Amino acid sequence: MPMSLFQRLEEDVKIDDFTSPDQAQGVLLDSILRDLSVLLNSMAGCCEIRPEYGLTDFNAVFQSHRDTAVELCRDIETQIEMFEPRLKNPKARIVDDPDRPLEFVFNVEAQLDYAGKTMRVRIDSVLDSNGKIRISA
Repeated sequence: MPMSLFQRLEEDVKIDDFTSPDQAQGVLLDSILRDLSVLLNSMAGCCEIRPEYGLTDFNAVFQSHRDTAVELCRDIETQIEMFEPRLKNPKARIVDDPDRPLEFVFNVEAQLDYAGKTMRVRIDSVLDSNGKIRISA
């Protein structure tokens, strides 16, 4: 089971600790969500040794809302491809939600190879008016 670097260093997740494959899968998904939350809430340039780590600051981009949304989705896909190797073929899509005009709602679908099977994972995300991305599965 693939684990993040910090989990391997801390040895806080051991395969033998799980009573069922579903429990192990849940821990894996929680780990991915935690790592994505850190990644997507980081700005490009925040990490000196990997300056490309993190999203572009779209507050400084002067384009239409739709163009910015498309670019943000593309940037999210690129970040996941580069820094979350457990997810393959990520696709970020805008979710139009007229009830949330001050938030950018999107989801990410990707493939996760686990226990010899490939499964689809969908991650629901919201960029709120404070610039923070909230993630859930």
